[in-house]
Amino acid sequence: MPQITGAQAKLQEKITAAKKTETELQEVRSARPSKIKIAQMPDDKRYNKLKHESKIFMNIIKMICYRAETSVANLIAEMLSIRDNHQEKRMIVKQVITSAADIIPDEKNNTLSVVIHALVSQAI
Repeated sequence: MPQITGAQAKLQEKITAAKKTETELQEVRSARPSKIKIAQMPDDKRYNKLKHESKIFMNIIKMICYRAETSVANLIAEMLSIRDNHQEKRMIVKQVITSAADIIPDEKNNTLSVVIHALVSQAI
């Protein structure tokens, strides 16, 4: 019995110390603001803007995507009743890109069919 009581007392001391530590940490956490400005961050952990090269690379990717979207819009416009309205062509392409679709491979004919689910535009 004395051995069990001694072990229980040691465990109780550890539990009490852990609860005290928890309380102290909660007080430290509650003293800190939940949001700070970037200028208030330490220099070694401060958020850095994109490097100039990274920004140029991102702009190149955006231009490539824009040109691809424009090319697809012009191809689609030939098949639809919209030839002059540039914004409408682009909106249709954006709908096609973001809409759900079924991909159906045909190995015999070496084709891949894409069935796009219903779109909002009336031109399609």
